[in-house]
Amino acid sequence: MKPLLLSVLCLVCMATTPTLFAQTTLIVNSSLDDANSRDANPGDGVCSDMNNRCTLRAAIDEANASSGEVTIVLPGRLPGGVVGQYTLSRVAPNMMSNTYEDANEFGDLDINGSFSRLDIRGTGTPGPVLSVSPNDRIMHVGQGMTVNLSRIQFTGGTARAGNNGVANPGSGEMVDGEDGEDGGALYVGENAVVTLDQLTFNGNTTQSGGNGATPASGISRTTGGDAGSGGNGGALFIARGADVEATRCTFYQNGTGDAGGAGSGQGMDADGGAGGCAGNGGAIYAAGTITLRSCTVNANNCGDPGAGGPGVNGGSRGMAGDGGSGGGIASGRVLAGTLVREGTVRLENTIVAGNTSGDDQNNGKQPGTDMFDANQGRTIANIGYNLVGSDDAIPDFAGSATSLLGTAGSLLDPVITGLNRNDDEAVPTLTLGAMSPALNAGATIGDNDYDARGFVRPADGTQADIGATEANSSPTPVDIMIAELDVNNSGGGGEFVEIENRGEYTVQLDDYVLVGFGSASNTSCLTANLYAELEPGEVFVIADDGVDNRDQPLTFDVPANSCGSSMGNQFDNTSGAVGLYFGDGTNFTGFTAGSRTMDRIDVLVYDNGNTAARGTSGSLMNDLCGDFGLGSGCAATDAGDGESIQVTSDGQTVSSTPSPGEVNGSANVLPVAWLGFTATSTKVGTVDLWWATAREENNEGYLIEYAQAGQDWRGAGWQDALPNALTGGEYTHEMIGLAAGTYTFRLRQRDFDGTESFSDLATVRVLDDRAVAVYPNPVSTALTVNLNRVQIGEVADLSVLDALGRPVLTRRNETSPTVTFDVSTLAKGNYYLRVRTGDQTVVRPIYVR
Repeated sequence: MKPLLLSVLCLVCMATTPTLFAQTTLIVNSSLDDANSRDANPGDGVCSDMNNRCTLRAAIDEANASSGEVTIVLPGRLPGGVVGQYTLSRVAPNMMSNTYEDANEFGDLDINGSFSRLDIRGTGTPGPVLSVSPNDRIMHVGQGMTVNLSRIQFTGGTARAGNNGVANPGSGEMVDGEDGEDGGALYVGENAVVTLDQLTFNGNTTQSGGNGATPASGISRTTGGDAGSGGNGGALFIARGADVEATRCTFYQNGTGDAGGAGSGQGMDADGGAGGCAGNGGAIYAAGTITLRSCTVNANNCGDPGAGGPGVNGGSRGMAGDGGSGGGIASGRVLAGTLVREGTVRLENTIVAGNTSGDDQNNGKQPGTDMFDANQGRTIANIGYNLVGSDDAIPDFAGSATSLLGTAGSLLDPVITGLNRNDDEAVPTLTLGAMSPALNAGATIGDNDYDARGFVRPADGTQADIGATEANSSPTPVDIMIAELDVNNSGGGGEFVEIENRGEYTVQLDDYVLVGFGSASNTSCLTANLYAELEPGEVFVIADDGVDNRDQPLTFDVPANSCGSSMGNQFDNTSGAVGLYFGDGTNFTGFTAGSRTMDRIDVLVYDNGNTAARGTSGSLMNDLCGDFGLGSGCAATDAGDGESIQVTSDGQTVSSTPSPGEVNGSANVLPVAWLGFTATSTKVGTVDLWWATAREENNEGYLIEYAQAGQDWRGAGWQDALPNALTGGEYTHEMIGLAAGTYTFRLRQRDFDGTESFSDLATVRVLDDRAVAVYPNPVSTALTVNLNRVQIGEVADLSVLDALGRPVLTRRNETSPTVTFDVSTLAKGNYYLRVRTGDQTVVRPIYVR
């Protein structure tokens, strides 16, 4: 069973399949961010700035103007071998523009478009680095957006400081300092849905609040200006109503800003201004909801508060502010002098340790060394297998026999070394020391799990480590191949090469190069760098302009006419070879077919139509076959279209006929007798697939595909055929991490010779807990439940449960979109709202005060 490990999926359609719904893929090819870096014509489906470059800012411009699903590929290495370090440096022309505008004009990247979903995929090993200069936040996800970010390092983001107060004669206004901006690297707006995977946040900060001013003489206000507070969320700020899921992420040495200084009073008996509060959540501040799975939050810190301003002529000193709470994570803060409970945090297989809260004027360190929850830890859920350095400020943090928890008097040290950035790792990560209590104390978060670097988890096959990295591990095994080839474009279909991931782990195609060998000699004439992340069971199509559903133009990183006679004929139509190699394209120019065998993953030798020359001494086909170790003229039983050498993930070399295409196609129907195929969803975001066959012959396995209304079919994993299934077999497959909606599934069954058949279709509705909105929460009298009937169906049963799971209030067979409970008679404490519809259930925590 191979469940979906990532929520980010690639397009999976055969290159000759008609387009059902156009999806937009934009490949960034420039790391610059200058005066000309914005997209020249947003909405035309092309990423191109004024200088014909696809910069990251231009790509986001284009995405914001697009509809449907958009993917931005952000390579770790750009064409020409340029390192993928993207520094946002587009500066506003004046102070008036130098604010947080939301048009993606200057500074931070603003994501606020009309797309249905945006994926920004860092690719390659190592992945890209995203920073900013001068001081600014790095990225702002707008209200209500759905965005996925993966395999990127965020570093050096600095949310702007609050402006100082100004003594404005005649009004007394503008005397108070402004608060610093939230979210040093990433700000997630209200009601946005964001997934983060394999991200590293380090060295990001919010800045201080502005200073309060001393009022000018002769104005009505005499009290000194209050100081602004420092920004919250040194790396990540999550606004109310937003939902963030972070997997395999590292938060290291981020911090929040100090408070500003308060102003003095002015005039007779004038009090000083109040000191500001420091920012909360050294790494993460959650006013909304965040779930962290296999993450590490270490060595982050909060800022310090401001003192009250001095009074004059008998006036009092202003009240001092509070230091920042939650050195790692905070879900509460002080607003207008009141302690506010805001967000929800869920932890699974995660380290939150070694962080530092801010100082307090009178009592030393503020509470929340590692985590702070204004509700005493009741809204921070311990799902299991966590390591938390200190439980101060979270006394009601739910205990778990699988988790490790230190105390204020006895901090638990995770024994972590500093940040490492290695060329064979996806992103910089922290390393667990030999004596770390996190070693072999964690859990995997799915089948075929891997860590932040892309390494296998668990390393020893027994129990995983807690946190983002797995000690003593190695890169995940790779099993990719050239699945289909068409070098004959005479019919107008276009040339393409299709590469498939037949392994169990995600593959970074940036780590490989496609090499072509033409008919003139056995010397390489084409080298194409590839830019994509390929999940298990998915395919990648590199093709010329005549092919639908291509993932990358054949000429994107290939010199024109390098292997053929024209732009539309990059491969010679008579005979030749196409190889897949490990490495960078700049290293594979001009070498011969028989060399570099240690780097070769797969090669396909083809002879399109010149069958008479096969096996003839001196013919090119004969030479290439021999050069690649396939023997004289390749196999005698070959139909004239070529032979393939596959190098599998276990290092074995296999020679076989290539998969079908226009060059080597076959119309044979696979001998599989279907008994049934069903899709059901009984858990939030999860679909369980079941199918059975009565007979299987020569069956390699099943590619699982799904689609939503009006969209392309997409791959969701590969299931190997059962051994010895001549009399049939039964299969199950679980998908997780799906957003709410209706999905249609099918199975693409594949024979060993590459021919295919399809199952019947199965449709299922997937429920998401965002389908249920509960407010107010906390609640004292009337609890309102808003039901999204499109997602949950027409009839629902609702119950309020006590802490032991016993119903205390119940409403059945509800069809109204809004339901109200009177909770005024309930005792103060924690409760749960349960909503059931059909075979699906959503549970939301509530607090009665």
